[in-house]
Amino acid sequence: MARYCFVFALCYNKGNTQLTGYSDGSWKDGNCKKKSVTGYLFTVGDNLISWNSEFQAQPSLSTCDKNGFQPTKIYCDNISAIKLCTNFNISANSAHMIRAISYLHEQIISNNFILEYIQSENNLSDFLTKTLTKIKLSNALECLRF
Repeated sequence: MARYCFVFALCYNKGNTQLTGYSDGSWKDGNCKKKSVTGYLFTVGDNLISWNSEFQAQPSLSTCDKNGFQPTKIYCDNISAIKLCTNFNISANSAHMIRAISYLHEQIISNNFILEYIQSENNLSDFLTKTLTKIKLSNALECLRF
């Protein structure tokens, strides 16, 4: 079986120093282990600095100090997750995540994070959690300057 290797390079540009994050989660897409997949990426300006994609340890029921820095903007395509973190409405279905939600809620109130909705097709971290068509993957990599 032939394997193909694509050569990519990270290119860093000077200028904009705004830290921006994108997150995505999925528990479908032919996942035979029935575990959710979570992915994120962070950029500083136009520069990709960190990314990750992994299966969660347990199956998911849902995909749902200022030191002179600007707040970190995190884009998320899950409206329920955004409402949960910003409004801190804990239900029986989300009680197992209370520590993480509490931390994010405090960070949002402290203006360390700005959580904003983004449509799935514009979410740059989408390719970390889902199988994409060649065109969508090419567009995502182009946006990330690969």
